[in-house]
Amino acid sequence: MFLERRPCPALQPFVRTLWLTRSEATGPRREHLLPTGETHLAFRLAGTPLCISDGGGRDRPLGTAVVGGIRSSFYVRDLAGPTHTVGVQLHPGGAGVLLGAPAGALAEQHVPLDALWGAAAGEAYERLLAIADAEAALDALEALLLARLRRPRGMHPAVAETLARIEAPGTPPAVGALVAASGCSHRRLLTLFRDAVGLSPKRFARVVRFGRALERIGGPDGRTMAELALALGYSDQPHFQRDFRAFAGLTPETYARLAPASPRHVRVALDTSTST
Repeated sequence: MFLERRPCPALQPFVRTLWLTRSEATGPRREHLLPTGETHLAFRLAGTPLCISDGGGRDRPLGTAVVGGIRSSFYVRDLAGPTHTVGVQLHPGGAGVLLGAPAGALAEQHVPLDALWGAAAGEAYERLLAIADAEAALDALEALLLARLRRPRGMHPAVAETLARIEAPGTPPAVGALVAASGCSHRRLLTLFRDAVGLSPKRFARVVRFGRALERIGGPDGRTMAELALALGYSDQPHFQRDFRAFAGLTPETYARLAPASPRHVRVALDTSTST
C-alpha cells in the first residue's frame, strides 16, 4: 500500500508531499535509494527499525524516527519483513523551518529526529503509532508539522531565483550565469544556497538533471542512450554514463533493464555491488 497527498496550504511552501507505505514483503531485499534533491522525514511504525548499509555488507540501524538529508549520491537500504512507515518530503528551505536545522547541516547523512526535536520526537512517534487508519495518520503528521511552524523567514531572494532557474525546463544554466542572475558574489551565493538547500548550486543542478534522466529512460520515444545524453545536456554518452553511475550505483542500461516501479527505489540482488 502506498498513499501520498499534498499538505495543507499553510505547509505547502515547506512540504512537497506527505506519504505512507505498508509493505507485506517477507523476504530480504536490497534497494538503491537514489537522490531526490530533497530532505525527508520518516517514522517507522512497524517492522525493523530504519537502517542502511554501511557499504561493507553491514547494516547501520538508524532508529524509528529519522531525518534523511539531501544527498548527491545513492545509498543502500536492506529490508526484511513487513513494514509500516509514514513521512514527508520537504521543499528546499523546509528543513530550517520544520526540523530546526538548516539543510546544509543535514546533507549527505541520516540524523535521528530526537537530535533535532528532543523529547518531542518520541512523543510524535507514539502519537503516530497509536493511529491505525492511514488517512488519520497523515492528518496527525500534518498537525505535528503545523504545530512546529513558527513565523518562518522567507527564502533569500537569491536562493529562490537560483532554484527557479535550475528547476526550469531545459538544461540547467551554468554556475556563472546563476551567479550573475543572483546579484550576489559566487561565495555569497554558495553559502546561502548550501544553507537552504544542502548542496552547492552546481551539484544540485546535477541532481535535477539526473532526475530528468530517470523520467526519460525507457520512455515511449525510444531514444538511444546517446540521444538521451545529448537531449539532457551532457557532452557525450560517456559523460552521461559517469554521472548516472555516480548517482545510482548502476549504469543507465542496468537501470532500464530493472525498470523499477518507483523510479528512485531500485531493488537489486543481495550480492549486487555498486559496480553493476
